[in-house]
Amino acid sequence: MKPLLEAVALDHSNQTGAQYGRIRILGSIGFIVTALLGGSLFEWGPIYPFVSAYFVCCLLCIPFFLNLKQSHSNQKELHEPISFKLNRKQYLFLAVALLRSLSHAPLMLFFSIFMREELGIAFRWIGFYWLIAVIAEIALFYFYRAIFQRKHCFLVMGISLAATVLRLFLMSQVQTPIHVVFIQLLHALTFAAFYLASIDYVEHLFPGEEKTMGLSLLTSVSLGLSVLIGMSLCGMMEPTLGIRGLFVAASVIPLAGLALLFQLRKMEPKVYEPLNPSSSTR
Repeated sequence: MKPLLEAVALDHSNQTGAQYGRIRILGSIGFIVTALLGGSLFEWGPIYPFVSAYFVCCLLCIPFFLNLKQSHSNQKELHEPISFKLNRKQYLFLAVALLRSLSHAPLMLFFSIFMREELGIAFRWIGFYWLIAVIAEIALFYFYRAIFQRKHCFLVMGISLAATVLRLFLMSQVQTPIHVVFIQLLHALTFAAFYLASIDYVEHLFPGEEKTMGLSLLTSVSLGLSVLIGMSLCGMMEPTLGIRGLFVAASVIPLAGLALLFQLRKMEPKVYEPLNPSSSTR
């Protein structure tokens, strides 16, 4: 479902000139609400409050989905399913996306536990530390075009991977909650910048009708395969390394992503201009 929504949002931004990053802000606002309420739900119970909230949110989405379908019902008929083989550049790009997302697994799985057990923060307040990261994310979504308008998406992704190394290493060394505040601001680079740059590159790498398939592969790798592998590895390694050790180990992963990104960059044209200057993400 997410890749289809991404494709619809991209088509809308391309047709109307609206900036995709600013459309994506709505998703960040939804995460803010989740972060603020999540701690309270956890204190009410381990499972049922979350399942109930998830069910209610899904029900609330149905009218919007129906309206979305109706809004696009007058478009051209769907084509036959697209069949194609991935080329080397596409494989390399998906590998970079996998490594970036994989490196975030310790944060996704253990950040709240780390804040509670290592720094003594109450569950009801942990959501505010997530909130700081999302506010930084929203700011970059909004100002992405102004900041990176003339920058090649490879440069943006490279900055994001380098910032991920820094963020994870700093998390392994943090001693006080105030330090976490500043570290969480790096989320703007480690997630939002890479997210928009990668979608921009998908439009170039998967042209035309392949775009939806490209977004599906990117989402599957970033939110599916990376979560499966990352969560499994974290669960196996945490008893030995501890949470801080996991952060250190994860900080090495983006370096491999940088190496692959460098190889991918050498395969693209030498002219260092944005691949799609008119893209709505810029």
